[in-house]
Amino acid sequence: MARMKMMEMIKEALMERATLYRLEGPAFILLDRKMVGLLRNAKRLELDISKHDYELLRDKANYQVFEVAKRELRLTVIAAKATGAPHLRSKKQKLVILLRRIKAESNIEEDLGITENDEKDSVQLSA
Repeated sequence: MARMKMMEMIKEALMERATLYRLEGPAFILLDRKMVGLLRNAKRLELDISKHDYELLRDKANYQVFEVAKRELRLTVIAAKATGAPHLRSKKQKLVILLRRIKAESNIEEDLGITENDEKDSVQLSA
């Protein structure tokens, strides 16, 4: 039972990690410390999580967040075009950053789900 709970806690921490736009800053540091503690406790419970297993769990969490963020990006692009609201442009920019990070980290081959012009607009906003 304790092993199952530990695996669930590790998966939750990886899902939370997957939502970070950048792997830096106070939120990342806190989450990284939490993950180190969880992996140490897993080892005490004789729950062997190899580097490969960890990467598979990370990639699964990343892919789940990628799919949700991709849908959110499509909706945000539509809303931004319709309203021109500045907060939607900012949201679009952050979603593009998140999707690019996840895509690179987990070698996801899918596109971002928006046109190149919409994507370039996001890049221009960040400059």
